Amino acid sequence: MINSSSNPVIPNQVSAVQPLWIHEIIKSLIYIIKVLIKKFILFCYTPII
Repeated sequence: MINSSSNPVIPNQVSAVQPLWIHEIIKSLIYIIKVLIKKFILFCYTPII
């Protein structure tokens, strides 16, 4: 029972790993961009204030 239930899961995980991996990279890139934009805005506005 354990072997028969674990075998069909392996191909599903393999196919699901790549898009998830790409999605994680995109999420991390968006986070880095947001942080850089916030730092850039703070850097631009601090000398004025």
